[in-house]
Amino acid sequence: MAAAQSCENGPQSSSVGGENRNVYTKGLLLETVQRSNMFPDCKTFVDMPMRYPPERILGDFELFSNCRRNDGSLYFLQMFVEKHFDPKGSELEKFTPTDWKSEPLYADKICDIEMKQFGYKLNELWKELCYRLKDDVQRNPDMYSSIYVPNPFIVPGGRYTEFYYWDSYWILLGLLASGMHQTAKGMIDNFLYLIKQYGFIPSGGRIYYYGRSHPPLLIYMMKAYVDVTKDEEYAIKSLPLLETEFNNFRERHKVEVQGFTMYHYQDFSTGPRPESFREDIAHSDGLCNESLKEEYFSEIKSACESGMDCSSRWFINEEGTNQGTLTDTKTRCIVPVDLNSILFRSGKMLSAFYSKAGNTAKAEEYQDIACDLAKAIRDVLWNEECGIWLDYDLANQKPRPYFSVSNFFPLWTRAFPIVDREKIASSVMAYIKSNQLDEFLGGVPNTLVNTGLSWDYPNVSPCMMFVLIEGLENLCTPEATALSQRWGHRWIKSNYEAYRKDGHMFEKYNCENFGLKAACPKVETQTGFGWTNGVVIYFLSKYGNELCLTDTSDGSKPKVSAPVKKKNLIITSEDHMQLQAKDSCDCEDNEKAALSSPASKGADSSAFYTPNSDDCLQCPSEKSQRPSVVRFPPSGSQEQECTNKDIAIGQIPCPAAMSKQSSATARSAQICQFCGRMVRPENIDQQQTGCYPEDESPMQQQQSICPCQSEAAATEQQDKSTSPYHEDQPQRQQQYPLRQDKSTCVSSHQDQAKMQQMASKCANKVTGPCVPCNGSATDSTQPEQTFVSKQFPLADPKSMGFGLCSDQDALPSQSKPQEKESL
Repeated sequence: MAAAQSCENGPQSSSVGGENRNVYTKGLLLETVQRSNMFPDCKTFVDMPMRYPPERILGDFELFSNCRRNDGSLYFLQMFVEKHFDPKGSELEKFTPTDWKSEPLYADKICDIEMKQFGYKLNELWKELCYRLKDDVQRNPDMYSSIYVPNPFIVPGGRYTEFYYWDSYWILLGLLASGMHQTAKGMIDNFLYLIKQYGFIPSGGRIYYYGRSHPPLLIYMMKAYVDVTKDEEYAIKSLPLLETEFNNFRERHKVEVQGFTMYHYQDFSTGPRPESFREDIAHSDGLCNESLKEEYFSEIKSACESGMDCSSRWFINEEGTNQGTLTDTKTRCIVPVDLNSILFRSGKMLSAFYSKAGNTAKAEEYQDIACDLAKAIRDVLWNEECGIWLDYDLANQKPRPYFSVSNFFPLWTRAFPIVDREKIASSVMAYIKSNQLDEFLGGVPNTLVNTGLSWDYPNVSPCMMFVLIEGLENLCTPEATALSQRWGHRWIKSNYEAYRKDGHMFEKYNCENFGLKAACPKVETQTGFGWTNGVVIYFLSKYGNELCLTDTSDGSKPKVSAPVKKKNLIITSEDHMQLQAKDSCDCEDNEKAALSSPASKGADSSAFYTPNSDDCLQCPSEKSQRPSVVRFPPSGSQEQECTNKDIAIGQIPCPAAMSKQSSATARSAQICQFCGRMVRPENIDQQQTGCYPEDESPMQQQQSICPCQSEAAATEQQDKSTSPYHEDQPQRQQQYPLRQDKSTCVSSHQDQAKMQQMASKCANKVTGPCVPCNGSATDSTQPEQTFVSKQFPLADPKSMGFGLCSDQDALPSQSKPQEKESL
């Protein structure tokens, strides 16, 4: 990719579109074509580039309409359209980002073989979804409905061939996790370019979105980019444009509620949606006058600005409830939880950026705006009876006690007082249980009202699952953290299951079934979907070293699949990855596998998997418990060395089990990485500074060091070289079979502790030299050592600080409870 074109300071506001709005947003031509049903999807026509200037096309259409040979048939109208318009998408050209890599950064963090392959497939989709606009769009903008931007961008996919504002946040998270920093910066620069040109960001890259935006997430994108690249200078240079977008959005969307200035969604265009013209006209036909119809058009477009365009969340009927149809949409009468929470955190981020720029006055200004919003969210939107935040009904002056995933947005944006964290965590978990949200294996639905609309039950949105999972983690309680992780694992596996069956990623999924796409008209088979890919890649980067498809402790559905072919494997030693082809389920000709249990030899039975006579080694069985240790057939050389071929089965740690051990060590110093003993911190210095700035950490921890750490450092490199998963040692891997029948290596070890450590690894019933230490091995009855998982409890949240606004750094991720397993 060419270097991303940056936008200099100084917004120059102008209207979106020019003469082309007379073709794509209003007028007789638009109405005639859309009412004719020429295209099944109304979006097709308004995405088609013009072959001639709009003035000529409108003049030709007037002549065409008055022509005596025109009998009003679809045939003649179709000929007119084909003569005056190019096919949809012809103004775009595919673009392969120059920073795309076949080995993305997140792939190294994934241990499960199938999940790693899934990650590679998702990485390939970036090339399929990346486009740039042809130069003619800049030279002749009035002949296109596309809004020109200078840099390539990632589209959602399917019918959506343009960029979308809030979709791009989750796409950008996936790009950053993939190491595609240049592409991510280019997309941010596109939005800065739009602010400079128009003073705001339309919801999508088409001129018919001229009257509405999306939830304002540009500052979030900048924060995510800076967190990864550490390019603070880029953020500081962009501050004037970021500030312009933030203030313009607030000015156009503010509303007074109980003495507070809050914000709602509001469209500023007229007429039906051009991209959904027939649908809007059909729903408005029952309204008695043009004024009511125009109100309906404005309400439905305001709902589109929220991103949740068609949903019972926006219904207010005559009784003030959410029962009704699309004509009951009253978006402008609702103060939404999500929008006010997003604006709160945007103010906090702006304050932090200005602090880094040395502008104290601006930093305090936006800090005050954020804290005022936090008070409003607490006093107006928090509902003590329900134990959650609720949208507020301006028309009836009351909260709306209906479930929506958007109710959880303050958890993600941390728009709640730190001092209330414990109370809020308890209330939120009770709210989740009362609505039985953990029972939905396919994800948490957008609402619990089944209207058949795309943003209602049973449909699940990837971006909303992201908000839920990340929000629960921000509560930093053991119960919330465990649920966040479980839902994160389950969501990745459900997406993978749908991809495995259909070969596609979808815009939405079905909550009632694991791995099933949503059943709504706009969810089609497509290459994509942008934000779905971004969310899954983000979670693969975050949870990849913990994921194991055969682990169903997260409530995911077991998957029965064909054996993995050797050519798809990443592990370099094929001997360890051979599947026992002679064993298969429901086959009378194949003998059943039966292995002796290591629990009988003193090992922790929960740490190993022992198939019984009814289990199959070739594929996961419904009867089997999911293993922490997976057993594979030994190589031929291993069988020759073993005196008892009936038990010559190598024990290889499951990738998930290994990753939990390493990730727990990396993220927490509370468990010794060498001996598995608990190490309690000597000193926890908790700063109680009230409302913490965005980048200030309120807690500094210093952990004590286990006595064995010095020895661990000395043997760490040796442990890595003998790991059966170390790809740089394929020969060592084949020579390193682990046996069930344990024996201890008697060699010149430095001390007893090291001998015990090596004994558990060198437990080979052989007479030759021991691989890890090159000593000689003799039988021993010493039992195998297994370390049990431990947790280190969090500090009391009340001791974390008593400021009004909660910040990300209030509880650092390093201090969250982690588990460690040592096999």
